Amino acid sequence: MGFRHATGRAWMLQPRRRARGAGTRSAARLVALLSVGCGAASAARPHTAGGETAASRPTTAGATLRLLEPHGPRGTALAGLYARIRIEPGGSVVLPANDCQELFAIVESGRARVRLAGVAEPVDVEGGWVLYAGAPPGLSLGNPFEQTVELLLAVARHRSAPFDPSTSLEDALYAPPSGCTHPQGHRAQDPPPGWAGRIDDVEALSVAAGALSVRIVVDGPTRGARLGALSRLEGRADLRVPEHLHEASAELLWIEAGEGSMRVGDAELEVRPVRFVHVPAGVLHDFRGAGREPLRAWQLYVPGGPEQRFRAAPPR
Repeated sequence: MGFRHATGRAWMLQPRRRARGAGTRSAARLVALLSVGCGAASAARPHTAGGETAASRPTTAGATLRLLEPHGPRGTALAGLYARIRIEPGGSVVLPANDCQELFAIVESGRARVRLAGVAEPVDVEGGWVLYAGAPPGLSLGNPFEQTVELLLAVARHRSAPFDPSTSLEDALYAPPSGCTHPQGHRAQDPPPGWAGRIDDVEALSVAAGALSVRIVVDGPTRGARLGALSRLEGRADLRVPEHLHEASAELLWIEAGEGSMRVGDAELEVRPVRFVHVPAGVLHDFRGAGREPLRAWQLYVPGGPEQRFRAAPPR
């Protein structure tokens, strides 16, 4: 898969003093990736000899972001990504969102202060909270507290501007998408407001004869999300999901706990903790729990839609 060589590599968002221009190029390119706008290639790409412009310089300090390696069919465009964010005390990070890109952040540990589009006051969040941003300025996270904060970031991209797994990590971070188009009825002038809430406050839906619990945390009907839908999955150790496909949506799974295997197209994949599984749209896939540990995972559909079948499932 693309990005494979970046496994475990942390991209520092805080510029360092090195040889001229060398310490800031990776950070500027990372922000170029996360701040791309529809048709904004010339604005996002740095052009100066030092590898950055004033507009592309990251407004961050004391934070690291590490992209996570996807596992799935080779050579397919990626509808989204997962990454880990670590913010030290006193640090901050700005993650832009726009019509081509939505952000979902899960606070795993520690506390942070977040500013969201359409929300007048900053919100203090802690472990067990989820954040959503689908419009500028995106997610602005600060850590005025005494402990480091750890987050899992999920990124959903518009179908006309996916991540290209055939490029190197540096190229993928540097090259913004172009030609973003929107479906009929899309109102770019009326973006959804940001949202922050506790996972446990979201209704748990029991499906698969009680073998699986699903919390649809962010989707179109509840939060106004336009590009993705994020759900929390908790399943029995012996959970079985029959082979099926989603014609128009990719599925991105981040496994927190549990073991098993998945058939994704022609590939047989091992499912284990801290693994990112990418299932492209229209590809047959299944899941077979190993029976040793209950499943805990995050599920991102890009675009959203397939998660609505869980709402229609009969109660158990």
